[in-house]
Amino acid sequence: GFGQQQYLKTMEILGGHCASTAVFVNAHHSIGCRALVLFGTKAQQEKWLPGLLDGSKLCAFALTEPEAGSDAGNVQTTATPSADGSHYVLNGVKHYITNGGIADILTVAARTPAELATLAFRGAPGSILRLDELLTLVGGRVPLYIEIKTKFEVPGRFEETIAARLSTYRGPAAVMSFDHKSLISMRELAPDIPRGMISYRWDDDWMPQLPQPERYRLRNLDYHPEVAPSFIAYDIDDLPESAPLDLKRRLAIPLLVWTVRTPEQRARADRYADAIIFEGFEP
Repeated sequence: GFGQQQYLKTMEILGGHCASTAVFVNAHHSIGCRALVLFGTKAQQEKWLPGLLDGSKLCAFALTEPEAGSDAGNVQTTATPSADGSHYVLNGVKHYITNGGIADILTVAARTPAELATLAFRGAPGSILRLDELLTLVGGRVPLYIEIKTKFEVPGRFEETIAARLSTYRGPAAVMSFDHKSLISMRELAPDIPRGMISYRWDDDWMPQLPQPERYRLRNLDYHPEVAPSFIAYDIDDLPESAPLDLKRRLAIPLLVWTVRTPEQRARADRYADAIIFEGFEP
């Protein structure tokens, strides 16, 4: 086979004729196959390498994410071992997958739970805790508001795990999320745990996969009958938006606001909200 210098010379010649061809050949050989060669099991190599080497199969590389770009160190997709240990369950979103539409095999950049535990907080000491570790650390000494962050996909094991962890916790805790489906799932799994609907005007490009009618319903908190919220959390800069103020009045539930960072925002919160979610200053 080629050495590295010969491979690079080949890529240079290909790129001189067609840059697109050079890109998909590079994704196949340099990234797609290499992970299998370096880290694959013997059984995996015997199953997949022959087709990849003779050209009958093509490999793709999935790295880029909405919040990671090509920054491999910021990849947020997770790979969680299945209950029986036979495979990994991938959870995340990938964009711009080179060869993705035509490939037979995908090499996916993801983090395992053990790797997530080693990540340090940005600008602060300490590393990410698992939920059970956090619950043990807090031990009921202060109330916990736990935000469930999702990609607005079908609820499942993620919510089941959260509900299971909180079912044995003896301290005060509540969950909240932008995702109404996740909150509906939590209502079914753990009906006694308070639930909060987080929202805002939905007038930006966050979660671009959501259609405009869905964004409108989320803005107006239209899913509240299915969620049966215990409280609302709304963007402080969007108040006085009528939807949260009206729902607060009709359901007689607290309205929290996020994220308060300035005295001016605090003054606005005093007019409309029952409590604040804040950072960067002492209220």
